[in-house]
Amino acid sequence: MELVIARDQLPFCDKPQRASVCLELVRRIGGQLKDQSNLIVRVQGEGGPACLTILASALLALQKRFTIDKMVIDDPSRHERAQAALLKQQANAPQIEFFNRDGCQTAPVLSQLRLVADELRGRGLETIGLFRLGDVCKPQAEAMAAAIAAGEPIDERALNEMSPMGLSIVLKAFLRTLPSALFPEELVHSYAKLSIAEQKVFLNEQLPSKLGSLQFQILEMLRQVAKAVQAKEAINRMSLKAIAICIGPNTVRSANLQDELALVGSSTAMLETFFEI
Repeated sequence: MELVIARDQLPFCDKPQRASVCLELVRRIGGQLKDQSNLIVRVQGEGGPACLTILASALLALQKRFTIDKMVIDDPSRHERAQAALLKQQANAPQIEFFNRDGCQTAPVLSQLRLVADELRGRGLETIGLFRLGDVCKPQAEAMAAAIAAGEPIDERALNEMSPMGLSIVLKAFLRTLPSALFPEELVHSYAKLSIAEQKVFLNEQLPSKLGSLQFQILEMLRQVAKAVQAKEAINRMSLKAIAICIGPNTVRSANLQDELALVGSSTAMLETFFEI
């Protein structure tokens, strides 16, 4: 059975109020369900981020009566993802899954990567040369990218202290940690042979099925970041083309250097067009 809880029913509050809200939630859930129900709890709706700690405490109190299959968070905010990462480290924590606005499940790795993207959009859009320039924190940024790829939760303090340029390095470095290139070599070669009109049709209609679900969600996240950066181009001096040039080399791989140079040109052009549509 699925139980839907609105975000505004899980407010952030001080500890005495939190206990009261948790108790009321336990009573409400217990009154609606029969004992031994297999329960999926879904958090959704508008409003500020939900206090998942309250929900987790309520579910823990109900575990003697119900089998808690999992907690599902629809369209999670950065704060909700961060809370979930902490909850997963606790004993007896429920399984937690994220779903985006289109109803597609978000992989744990992607949910951590979105924290970086959200942080970059929140405070880095006016940084001149974003994605283009290096940064003194490159080793830390690459270490964070490797941790994300390994499925480890991000250290929130490290995330908050990372410079905007460092955050952009995390996104690029993460692409290099993928088991295989974001754009398969055969896909890039096929795309390069298409006419301009055919390329746009390909990107709009065929690309999602050509890439894996995780790869396409990563690509879509990069497009959202690129568009947000480009909206501040007058300040940061980064057009969609400039962003694609910076990210493109990280999306392809080849055992042959000459082949990889050719792939970079085609993948960068494909990335720019994808960002534009």
